Parts: sequence; C-alpha cells; structure tokens
Amino acid sequence: MYCEEEDDSIVPRKRYKFGNFTFVKPDPNFKMPRLFCCNNTHTDGVYKPHVQLDVNESNKGKENNKPTNLLNNVNKRDDTKNSKPQVVIIPSTPKLPPKLPINYGASTSNDSDVPSLFKQNASTIVSRTPIQPQNAMEFEDDFFDDSDFEEVLKEHSKLIACTSVVSKGDDIKEDTKTSPEVICIDDSFEFSDEFPYPEIRNKEVNDEILFSDDDDDSRDDMHGKFRGFLVDDGDEFQNESDHLKEEVVRHMYTYLKRDFGHDDFRHRQKAAVIASLAGNDVFILMPTGAGKSLCYQLPAAIEHGVTVVISPLRALIDDQCKKMNSIAIKTEKLTSDVSSSAAEKIIAELVSHKNNIKLLYVTPEKIAASPRFMSVLKDLNREGRLRRFVIDEAHCVSQWGHDFRPDYAKLKTLRDNFNVPRVPIMALTATATPKIVTDTQRLLGMTTSKLFLSSFVRTNLKYDVVEKSAANTKKLIESVIKQYPVGSGVLFCFSKNDCSSTKKLLDTLGVSSVIYHAGLSDKERREAQEKWMSGKARIVCATIAFGMGIDKPDVRFVIHMSMPKSIEGYYQESGRAGRDGLPSYCAILYNYTDCVKLRRFVEDDIDNGDGTVTVKSDIIKKMHHDNINEMIAYCESVSVCQRKLLVEHFGEIYDSADCLKDPNTVCRNCGDRRKGKYVHYDMTDVAITCLESIKQMSLTVKQLSECLRGKSKLIEDKGKKQLNKTSTLVNLPMYGKAPYLTDNDACRFMIKLITDGYALEDVQAINYGSNSTIVGYVRITDEGNKFLSSINKTNFYIYMPQKIGAASNGALKRVLVEEAEAQKEKYKIKHKYVYDKAKVSLNQLRATLAKDENFSNVTRIFTDKAIDQLAAILPRTNTELLSIDQMTPFKVKKYGSNIMSTLKEFWELVDKDDHAKMTRELEILTSNANQLIAAPVRNVPKSRGSSFTRGSTSRRGFSRGGRRNFRK
Repeated sequence: MYCEEEDDSIVPRKRYKFGNFTFVKPDPNFKMPRLFCCNNTHTDGVYKPHVQLDVNESNKGKENNKPTNLLNNVNKRDDTKNSKPQVVIIPSTPKLPPKLPINYGASTSNDSDVPSLFKQNASTIVSRTPIQPQNAMEFEDDFFDDSDFEEVLKEHSKLIACTSVVSKGDDIKEDTKTSPEVICIDDSFEFSDEFPYPEIRNKEVNDEILFSDDDDDSRDDMHGKFRGFLVDDGDEFQNESDHLKEEVVRHMYTYLKRDFGHDDFRHRQKAAVIASLAGNDVFILMPTGAGKSLCYQLPAAIEHGVTVVISPLRALIDDQCKKMNSIAIKTEKLTSDVSSSAAEKIIAELVSHKNNIKLLYVTPEKIAASPRFMSVLKDLNREGRLRRFVIDEAHCVSQWGHDFRPDYAKLKTLRDNFNVPRVPIMALTATATPKIVTDTQRLLGMTTSKLFLSSFVRTNLKYDVVEKSAANTKKLIESVIKQYPVGSGVLFCFSKNDCSSTKKLLDTLGVSSVIYHAGLSDKERREAQEKWMSGKARIVCATIAFGMGIDKPDVRFVIHMSMPKSIEGYYQESGRAGRDGLPSYCAILYNYTDCVKLRRFVEDDIDNGDGTVTVKSDIIKKMHHDNINEMIAYCESVSVCQRKLLVEHFGEIYDSADCLKDPNTVCRNCGDRRKGKYVHYDMTDVAITCLESIKQMSLTVKQLSECLRGKSKLIEDKGKKQLNKTSTLVNLPMYGKAPYLTDNDACRFMIKLITDGYALEDVQAINYGSNSTIVGYVRITDEGNKFLSSINKTNFYIYMPQKIGAASNGALKRVLVEEAEAQKEKYKIKHKYVYDKAKVSLNQLRATLAKDENFSNVTRIFTDKAIDQLAAILPRTNTELLSIDQMTPFKVKKYGSNIMSTLKEFWELVDKDDHAKMTRELEILTSNANQLIAAPVRNVPKSRGSSFTRGSTSRRGFSRGGRRNFRK
C-alpha cells in the first residue's frame, strides 16, 4: 500500500493515437512511491520473490544498468544517474498469427504525432515465461493482496512482452536494443491512466473502481435483492420435473421455441410458467419489458380450455390479439368496440365443446357489468374448461395504487364465484410497491400466491430532471432529436391542450408527430397509434393513457412535459424507452407549480359522467398527496442517485456505484456528484432564524424563500382580508439572511426544514368569490420548537451548489462532513431499539476482529464513530458502507462480509417493523370507520377542507406554495 504522503493529485499523462494503438507519454519526473508492506521485500517497486525472470533477461539487466539513449531522448535529460524506471504502456497486437516475428517498428508518416520513442525499430524480442508467483501462499498477506501486487508489478517490472503469442508459449525473438525500462502490456488489460492504484480520497471514485465489476451473485451486501417483506418464490420452481409431468415439460419447451421463437426463458419467466401450470395462484412483479405476457400466454397455448385475461386498455388488447393470432394461438376479445353479432359468435364458440379459443381478452367493466358473461364463465368452470383468470395491471385493484379503478375493485368477486372448482388467478404488474402487492393479494383472495420478482433496474436508461421553462423545453427536445437521429419518442403531457401545444412546437422543429388523448375518438386514437408504431410519425404527444403494454422496441427517449403524479406512474411510463436494450433517455421537465395542479385534482371529486360524483375520503386524498410528495422528492434531490430512488421505491436494494458503470447512462445526480457540483454546507444559523420566523407568521414555501433572499416586503391575502401593511416580511428574523441563494436553492432549503420534521405544510383549499385555490402554509412542528429551545443543537446540513459558497462572501461555510454522520441522528431516532442492539453486536464484532488481527487497539478495525454510524444507518450496500467514518475500500473488501452478516439480523428487524406498520395502515384504510370512496351521489358540495394537515412530513414532499386559481 502507498503512504498517504505520496497520495498527491493525479494528472493524466498525454496520449498519442497511432492506428489501433494508444501510447502514453512517460513522466520524466516520475517518483517511486514509498512502500511499507511486506517487511521491505520490495526493491525499485518490484516484489522480488514473486518475479520469475528469464536467465538471459536477468543477465541483460546486469550488463545494461544505465538508461538507453532511446529513453534519454524522451526524458531530454543529460544526468541519468538517479533517474527512476520509466513506464510506457504499449498495446499488444493479439490478431497477429502465432510464431511470426512482430515488427513493432512499422513505418509511419513523417508528419505523425507519435513521439520518436515509438518510431524506433525493434527487430527481435526474447522469448520469456510470463510472470507467475513462485508460491501462491506468498500472496496471502493481510496488507498486500493479489490485485494489489498485479498493479504494482505491471507498472514497475522489467520488460514484459504480454501478447496473445506469449500467452500461448510461442517463441518471440529478442531485440537487444530495446530498453528494459519500457513495458509492453496486453491491451486486454483494462488500464486507466487517470486512476492508478494509490487510494484516492474521493470515495465515490474508489467505490466505482472497487465494486464495479463484482458479480451480483457473489456480493455480500443486498445489492439486487429485495427487502424482507417481499419474498421471491422463484427458486422453488427452477426444477420443472419437481412440479410437472414429463409430457407437459416437453410441450413447454416445444411451444416456447416453435410459437414464441425463444430458445430459453428470461429471468423468472420459467419459474412463473411452471408455477402456473402446476395450478398455483401467481403474482408477477416485473418491470416493463421483462416479458410478463409470456407467463400466461405460454400456459394458455399448452393447456386445453380458455384463459380469461382482464386488461384495462383496448389498445393493449388489440395489440395482444393481433400478436397471438399471428402465431396461430386463437385469441378473441369482448370489448365495447366489438359488434353485438360478433360478440354472440364468440359466446357461442365458448360454450361449444369444439371451442378452440385459448385466450379471451375482456375489460374489467365486462366482468363487473355483464351477468350473462359471468354465467357463461361459471358453466365453463363446471365443465373444467376455464383454466385461469389473468389480471393485467393488477395494481389498479388497490386503492393505494397510482391508477386505481373502481371496476378493478369489483374483481375481488372472482375468488368467491369461482372457488369450486377453484380457478387459479394470475396477477401481473410492473409498478407495485410492497404495500400495493400486499393489498392486491388480500383483495383478490390470493394471499397464498407464489410471488415472482424481477429486478427493477433498467441499466440502459439515463434518468434526468430538467428545470422547466419555455427555453429549456425547446432546447431539450432539440437535443434529444439530434442525439437520437434514429428511433422514436414519447412526450407525456399533462392535458389535451398540452398535447396540442407540444405538437405545434414539434411542427416548428420539422419533426413528424401525432397526438393521443381521451378527447379523440376511438378511430382517431387507433390511427394515431398505428402511425406512430409504423414509424410514419416519429413522436407521439400523449396523456398518460397512452402506451400501457405497447411493445415498440426503438423508443429512444421519453420526456414528461410536467411532473408525474407518482413514482410508480413515472417508472411505468419512462419504461417505454429502450425496450430493445439500447441506451435511451428519460427526463422530467420540472417546475414546482406542477404539484399545485396535481393537488387540485386530488381535492376534486370524481365525475362519473352520469350526473353523479364519487366523493373521495380524506385518507384517499392524503395517500395521493403523499404520492405527489414522493415525486417532488425525486425531482428535487441533488445528492441521491436517481436510479436508486426509483428502484428502492419498489423494495429492491440498489448500490449507486452501479449507476457509474456506464458514462452514457449515468443519472444526472451521480454525474453532478462526480464533478463536485454540489457540496455540504452548514446552514444551522439560517435554519434557526427561519423557524423563528415561521412561528411568527404562516407563509407558503415560495413566500418564505423570497423572504430569506430579501426579495419580498409585503404579503397580501387574495381573499377578503388583507394583512396590516405594517406586518411586513422585513420585520421577520429571517428576512434577507441568505441573499446569495437562488430562488430554487432557497425553496430547496425551506423544503428540507419540512422533510427533516422541523416544519410541516398545511395544504388548504380556499374559496373566494367564484374562484378557489389550494394554498400550502408552513407551520412549525413540536420537533422544530424542540430544536429552537435545545442548548446543544444538531447541525443542519444541506447540499448546495459550490458556487453558492463563493457568492456568500464567507457567510456560508463548506463543511467536510460525511453523509453518514449527517444522517446518523435521524436514523437513531427512527429505529431506537434496533440501534441499541446493533451497536452491541458491532462492538462484539470489532473485538473479535481485533483479536484475530492481534490488535490491542480495537479502533484500528473500526472507530467508535464508525460503530455509531453503522448501528444507526444499517448500510445495505458497499457504497453505503464506504460512506462510514474512516471506511476504506481495503476495509470494505476485508471486513465487508463480516459487517453485512452482523447487520442482517437488524435489517430483518427494520423490515418487520415496516411491514407491521404497512399492515396497520391497510387495516385502517379498509375499516368501516374509514370508507375509502363513498357511493356515487348527486349534487355533493365539494370538500374544501384540507385532506392532510398535520403530520405529513414525507421527505421533500410538499408544494412550494403559490396559488393557482380555477373556476368551479
């Protein structure tokens, strides 16, 4: 290992391109790092006992121990007496035929940029044995592992010709003129000049180097695994012979290849198909593009009888019917666009014993409103010809879901009506949180169903959030069109008017597009979809009703022109991009006023279209407001990986280092963090003055941010009353305390006060005249009062742009505080009893490890501060572990397995607590005292009270205030 004194800033050396080769210019001032491992067995950077040199090479080094003229020409130095060995990386030529002389001195043009060093001829090179350790046990040193040795050896050993020819033991002739201080390294070795071996202080970069190539299956952390309350049953059904007869298994693979054209199953498809064929209830939670449809289409093709598929969109039904019939799997549909005569023919064929229909697609309305159809299904069930019910987009069943539909709620009658004989149910969704999964299983009567999960990570998608403005909108669209000259795109719009205005913008840019929304006729929507699917129109401007289940592989970008209403909805809609696996782009044009529009619709009742409205209960409204809060958190986050925020919303653990693997798809936050755009600042004093001001006057987040920046002096109420003109913002303690903040950063600061629990936002619907508006007033909480009154206050840290510090003229101080230390107190309070137990176990682990290492001082393993952070945060990934106090990549590699094994018990405790809380919420939601949605009623006055007042402190989950008037 290198001493810290030698760990200076690393400056990349100049490179030269020559044909297929890349050359690195040597550093004439190269300084050999001091080494302190292995008891001084290193000499000139080489671990001598591990190097096996050819005899001729060894003698050559003794005879020619001075730098050659060739190296002198590069260094341009006369005095070479004390010069250190220089390192030059020369790629090999693996495509050369074996046993032929390799001419490294191929002629070049006179105007080549390649230095003279690389223009010298090398006629022959001596044959030698590739370097191998004499004894494998010699590597097993606590402070010097194999990977460390290889890096040092490759950079500082004598001449090594590591080509594919050498690796096969073929002869290579010697060039006695070649300098022994020039290294030729096989170009299959991934060499990074920017990141040599010495430990870099930037932990994020270290983490990328250390963990980026790890096999997920061999990791000790939870990356790629789901939290404890989601248990995947896939392993139980990996061996088909344990559950199915040999004939069924043979048919399964035959149909898979012959009809569907696949040589093998994708992740968890096989297990889901086997479980379904075995007669189990099945719940499939897989992201868009993971192949959920095959999980019921293949069993339907194999079995005798009909599978009834309940799907919410006719466009999706049409698409699936066309595909299945094209591969000779007879499929029919009973939807509103099917004529009465055609529907009668389908019913007649169903009841006929000569029925060949394998798949029957219907809408949930058909199940809920057609007694005759239900009677036909019961007859089929008595005759054993009804194989299963498939409920697509099953999250619509749960009222916790982002797209709840009342007709879906009526599907809970399927279990009661088709329980003798029992008809299996398969539920499919791409966007269900653990709470929605639990609720859906309970409502459908399939609590014993087999659950199959697939990763929510879409590695080929780049996620971004862009500040919304007219200029940015045009610039973003122009940019993605230029970046992706081939392929299609989807622009999701908030309303029909937004669809039309977006299309006009695309017309001015000369881009072909269509619009798709509920205001169009069935024919117009079908024509628009077909035009886009066929490539005649490159972009579709659509409301969120578009795209569910539509399989168009070449969608290169999905842009939300306004903030989506939930994380689940955004994940599903953005998932239309990159279904062919190629890099694609997903962005949100975000402005805080978007959440005000969304909150308006949360407060509105549901228009049933028949003169009645459905009244939402307060608990349902609060649930939707919380969804909006989570979406705001995602859009406003500057320090957390956006891919991690999305994936972990669904219960899957994700290591943010994985996001850094591909620079083409790294999310905006990870990219900005690597550039050091945002840093930690201590704004405790500002937080105190803000909370003192909030106690004096209730204002919106927007008004508070303007006050903090000293931009607004008088507040007027838009209602009947007006504040006394002497009651100005100037009199508040916070007025003008942070003029160096931008409007966005000031708003982010106020929101963090709320998300940290020091304040809350009371959202109210207010009438004045014929208009109404929704306003969010910020109020202090008990925690905020406690913070103000405490003598030893905890520090209030927040990420801000680096430039803010310079603009503050010294008023704002950057703090080099670790993220783990900043989060520790919050987690200690959240899981107090788990923290206490974990701290005891971690101290025991530290003592054991110190004893094994013969360390009298246990803090050489982990510091007390590290133990405290580990017990509070309970890190589940290597990156989170690396954020702990004085935790280095070396320690993570050496002790990570022990730490994760110790923490596993406490992860389970936290998951158990969260699951119990989730269950209690579901029980409250469905209790008689809290009706979710009332029955349709006429002339019901709209609720104007706040649906959530106190206690709504979800992280970043609040409107920044402001008003948006609208007519009743």
